[in-house]
Amino acid sequence: MNKTEILATQKTWGDFIVRLGQLADSQTSNKEIIAAALDGINLHYAYGHCEVIFKPTKATGSAAFRPSVDGAVSYFIGNRGQAGAVDGDHGFATDKPWKAVRFSADQQITEVTSGVIMAGGHYYFTDVSGQETEVEYTFTYKKVDGHWLIVGHHSSLPYKPDHK
Repeated sequence: MNKTEILATQKTWGDFIVRLGQLADSQTSNKEIIAAALDGINLHYAYGHCEVIFKPTKATGSAAFRPSVDGAVSYFIGNRGQAGAVDGDHGFATDKPWKAVRFSADQQITEVTSGVIMAGGHYYFTDVSGQETEVEYTFTYKKVDGHWLIVGHHSSLPYKPDHK
């Protein structure tokens, strides 16, 4: 297992999320934002190579899971007139642009089998005002053509019990 490669992959994934927000914030055309989302998804997810289980943080109902590239694009950038846009998607990376994404230093990274690695812990999204949002995640990576691609992505907001 090469933990360094997984950490580098996580860094480029975070940069991808930040970049989408920057594009939306700079009034880049929808066509260019869609292209950037497709490029980032193809760079980080295994769509087209195998099935992908993607359960994003802010997705519910019948669209809670995103088994297709179109659904993933919609989740990250919302409905910008692209094929497969999902009603109710506001664009996780573009609606409230993030200026930074960081993964916790204490995350667990383990090799499941040869060529498959799971990582889990917390990642933190910092918005343009500096406020940080903590999210829990589990990513499963598969090595495809020499690159670690996400085949499983589940994230959720941490449970906060109501202390009355």
